[in-house]
Amino acid sequence: MSIETIMLIRHLSVVVSVLFALLCCLGVPGWRSSPYRWVLPPLAVGALLETAGTWTSQLGITNTVLYNLYLPFEFMMLLLLIQLLHPEWRTRLRVALVLGLAAWATSWWMNEPMAFLLTDAIMVLALLLTITLLGTLWRLADTSDQPLQREPLFWLLIGLLTYFGGLFPIIGPLKFIEQTSPLLSFNLYLIINLLAVLRYLLTGVACLLERRSVLLSTHP
Repeated sequence: MSIETIMLIRHLSVVVSVLFALLCCLGVPGWRSSPYRWVLPPLAVGALLETAGTWTSQLGITNTVLYNLYLPFEFMMLLLLIQLLHPEWRTRLRVALVLGLAAWATSWWMNEPMAFLLTDAIMVLALLLTITLLGTLWRLADTSDQPLQREPLFWLLIGLLTYFGGLFPIIGPLKFIEQTSPLLSFNLYLIINLLAVLRYLLTGVACLLERRSVLLSTHP
């Protein structure tokens, strides 16, 4: 199997998984008034992004600027989700927001966002989200009155934590590795794609469980 075929498969797997998560999220009854209203926007934009990314990569067009622009949007949406779940964390989340956006803006200014991923900004955003998601998951474990595997939010948080927690140690040296070891760089990108697929699949599972929970509560 050629490298081009593997690249196409890895891109398409992310597109299919994010579309699955998006459809599952849209199927949650009353999502407009639930925490999932902050899950849907990054899924919708992410679906467009991954579709455009697949298309441009097949044409040999550099698409890193699309992903660089998506970073702060996704970061803000996820912080809004956590703030909705824990309003008492408002001040800490605002501090995280300022730090994250400052890191992104600095990285944009000091690097070439049209040509390269802003790996240093991604590291900072991933670290901030990992810490925040760990705290949210810990609070859920302390307050849940049912087994965690039955909590839709548990699967959503696990998916996000797996992705951002796995992204943090991988993305940092990626720019250097691209220049010194293209094969290793290719394999690291493959791992990132697998983490993204897992994230979106678990997001879809969370939405399906939420849909089931809502339907059971309204039609016992």
